[in-house]
Amino acid sequence: MLQGLGAFGDLQQAEPGPERIEAVPPERPSVEDCIHSASSDGPAPPFMERVDLHLHLHPDDAGFRLGPPSGEARMRGYFKLTGSDAVGPIGLLPGLDAFPPTIFNARLPVGWALTVELTCHVRALPVSGWLRARFTTPFVTGGFLEEDGELGDADDRLVAQSRHLALLPRAA
Repeated sequence: MLQGLGAFGDLQQAEPGPERIEAVPPERPSVEDCIHSASSDGPAPPFMERVDLHLHLHPDDAGFRLGPPSGEARMRGYFKLTGSDAVGPIGLLPGLDAFPPTIFNARLPVGWALTVELTCHVRALPVSGWLRARFTTPFVTGGFLEEDGELGDADDRLVAQSRHLALLPRAA
């Protein structure tokens, strides 16, 4: 069963208001210092042909690709749509769901983390260029995991957020 619900507004018509941001933008290694998603072993889902995804080449984030997982339930990297530097509001949504699950690096059973619920918040229109992504999992309890996502643009502005609730894969 799949159900979608959307509420839309015009971000260009939004009036500026007060801002308070306590989180710092994710570390920003160069795109060249990241692992391109196309370099993975095995077949990729067709969806991956439509996105350009680079994982942060750091043991805390991509340990599962470099050797043993670090234990950090975190993924960082860069995202853009294939063949385009511009991403509109709808184009932000795949960026919030394109990265591997954070549990791949968390020393937990690796497998398909079936989505139960995905909530996305588009905060602003991004400037052209790569979107910087950070995903963390603060809770793994009762057979579920929660993954919090952030997308920032080249001007270090938060442009989208997500909360992903998924089933924890069962041990093989």
